[in-house]
Amino acid sequence: MDEQGRKLAGAYVKEALDKQRKNRRWLEDETGLTFDTVSDMLNGVRWPRVDTRNSVEDALGLKRGSIERAANGVVDPLGDPVEQAIADSTLSRADKAELVAHYFRLVDAEEAERRA
Repeated sequence: MDEQGRKLAGAYVKEALDKQRKNRRWLEDETGLTFDTVSDMLNGVRWPRVDTRNSVEDALGLKRGSIERAANGVVDPLGDPVEQAIADSTLSRADKAELVAHYFRLVDAEEAERRA
């Protein structure tokens, strides 16, 4: 993968982390990847192996192959996978809003618990 593709892929993963209120440390812990591997991927220094890309995609709830597609300029929509599943459901608008709000209360409580 060329430098531009590596940078596009890194930016895509950074954006996915930001949208899910996650950070590099979380990604390292969730995937078991080293600091250097995650850093190199996020900064476009090195193209990650397919198993590494798969681990990152799985941890972030991204479709398999989305990092490679981003490197080639085709960006899959980002967003929280739970929020997307709720949006795609047949629930009423009010029920969707209630469920999304409840979900983010749980996420916020989990983050507060981790910091404590």
